[in-house]
Amino acid sequence: MAGSASPPRPSPHSPAAVTIVSIGYEDRTLEELVEDLAGAEVEVLVDVRMTPSSRKRGLSKGALAAALAEGGIEYRHAPELGNPRDNRSAFGGASVELGRERYRQHLEYQGLGAYEAVVALARERRVALLCVERDERRCHRGCITDRAQAESADVSVLAL
Repeated sequence: MAGSASPPRPSPHSPAAVTIVSIGYEDRTLEELVEDLAGAEVEVLVDVRMTPSSRKRGLSKGALAAALAEGGIEYRHAPELGNPRDNRSAFGGASVELGRERYRQHLEYQGLGAYEAVVALARERRVALLCVERDERRCHRGCITDRAQAESADVSVLAL
């Protein structure tokens, strides 16, 4: 249309409109995890583990949700965004890129609805994605945040 301009895109040097926090609980206690999330002003934690259980005290679904609630943080589990069991070993070894590629396919064909819901939620509230690995490059949640950034210039990621 003549005379109508599209809205300006954010400058790469300006603050992003949407920040997704990425956090792994490896090497953290439950208390440290909640403290780090609160410090990043997280409102909703989305657990992207397929099975939300852990041998670490307090990091299974029920106990984690309760501890987060005490800190004013909502807990949501998104099992559709979990890394399939048969792909987990790839992230722990030398074939990380193969694991990432397999997970991207999983995300496209089996987790797309859940992914889109998380991105929509992140546009309304401060969201953190949680899994085990501290380094998101060695975790499937890095694929989730990479996709969100690739799809929208106003998304940034804060890795804790």
